[in-house]
Amino acid sequence: MRRKNYSTLDLLEDLRKVIQANSEVLTTLFPSRISRYSDRDLSRLWRDNNYQYIRKIRGKIKLNPNFIFSIEAIMLLKTRLVENFGVKSIICLHIISKYKKNQLTSLIFIEKLKNELARISGNVFLTDEEFSLILGFDKDFIHRTLDTLKNIKSARWYNPHYKFTLERLEQIKENFKVILTNNAEKALDLIKEYITANDDLSYWHPFDYKIENESLFLNLNTIVKAYWYGFLCADGSLEKNRPRFSLELSLKDKDRIIEFCKIAGLDNRRIEEFMKVYRYKGEIKSSFSSRIKFSSEKMAKDLESLGFRGSKNSTIGIPNVIKQVVSKGKQVGLNKKIDWKSTKFGKIALAWLLGFFDGDGTYIGGNQAKIYNSNKKLLDEIRNYYEIVNNVHRQSENDKFYDTDIESKLPIYYLTLGPEIYELMISSYQDSMQRKRPESFF
Repeated sequence: MRRKNYSTLDLLEDLRKVIQANSEVLTTLFPSRISRYSDRDLSRLWRDNNYQYIRKIRGKIKLNPNFIFSIEAIMLLKTRLVENFGVKSIICLHIISKYKKNQLTSLIFIEKLKNELARISGNVFLTDEEFSLILGFDKDFIHRTLDTLKNIKSARWYNPHYKFTLERLEQIKENFKVILTNNAEKALDLIKEYITANDDLSYWHPFDYKIENESLFLNLNTIVKAYWYGFLCADGSLEKNRPRFSLELSLKDKDRIIEFCKIAGLDNRRIEEFMKVYRYKGEIKSSFSSRIKFSSEKMAKDLESLGFRGSKNSTIGIPNVIKQVVSKGKQVGLNKKIDWKSTKFGKIALAWLLGFFDGDGTYIGGNQAKIYNSNKKLLDEIRNYYEIVNNVHRQSENDKFYDTDIESKLPIYYLTLGPEIYELMISSYQDSMQRKRPESFF
């Protein structure tokens, strides 16, 4: 039965219960949870209201290191395990079997049981920090949200009627799909119910920030603009029907987002640090990332006029504006009888390539580097326009894509940059990503 009134607080409480019930996934994502299954928890499972049972057993073991549990106690434990966890208790039963064969001391037996029960029982409390990261946001998200909803003296603002945006709900849905896969249906139904009961949800919050340099990409007439345009072509995204940008990178590269905020005139306090969850060969994995999301009709319009569409679209090659810059550089070079890459236009073209490399490439040592993409046409055009002698190759399925375990649904291609083009590219802009520059160029 659908509820007419379904508040944000109701939704969070229900989603917390769904996550709490999937303790095995939680333990994979947060291994430290194992240490939070207490002696008291094991006592309650084993001896109902006798919360001090394991504490007293530890006292007996201290007096007699050779203490062993009675056959009756072990039989009771097995019964309780099967009653509570069914087939999930199989590893616990295996631990009991080893204990009965004298392969474990009583202390080790207790600890191994607690570790496994922490993984399967659902009794380890889900912290606000863990809940925040599971939902796909920074670690303080739940604390801030509950402060808004419940704390009448909130230093930020108090609003018991606060509602999530549709954008935020989409992020939560995507995370549940990845984390719980086929078991995500209940969570998705709860979010659907929340949306139905709150038909006034906006897509995103009204703008509470400003962009000092909205005209950053009005034209591509400087090295800095070309570099960041290249970086966005590799790693940035613009929603199809809304002027909403997102730039997301590994946490180790957060400095790039900070630098972009500085160039664009965005408050870097808007940058989020969050846990990115994904599946690799069927197993759930996580890594920490940083991102900035912002809206700007002006910047969206300017970028679209430059041909910004996203590098993963296999029908799109190099943006036309870059082709034009390269062509102008080659014409100037021909007229002056110099290498086109040393012209003003050539350096702007190299800066775009450097930005793209920082976003979608890897430094492989010496003066060698590769750029990767699922868009072979784009790499082929880079090879041709920049006169690179190496061919574009398909990445082997046995090789990692970049330095990550994330599986790509599309074939990945790479182009190796030769020493000459790499050196010229790196030299075009000194403030590029430092970890992808040889020490000699620092």
